[in-house]
Amino acid sequence: MDEDICKKCTAKSGLKRDDCPAKDEDQCHYNPAKAESFRERVVEEGKELQKKIDKLAVFVEGEKYEFLPESEKGRQATQLAIMRAYRAILVARIAAAFK
Repeated sequence: MDEDICKKCTAKSGLKRDDCPAKDEDQCHYNPAKAESFRERVVEEGKELQKKIDKLAVFVEGEKYEFLPESEKGRQATQLAIMRAYRAILVARIAAAFK
């Protein structure tokens, strides 16, 4: 197995190269192909979440929202805020994944 991959795989765990649980490149946590797959999944999740945020934001700003009970308005506003916070976390994860 490529020694650099093993070093990356074990860096956080503190294991030595000989103790690495990855037996080959396909099992390594830092396999570039797996990392790309992870990035793609997180980016796609962010895109899907943004679509949902956009739809909810349009609803909250629309006429039908005005007729909802105050308790439901509060839940929808809270949901939108949490979705936006979750999106911010995904953006940070995406930025970290591309460093």
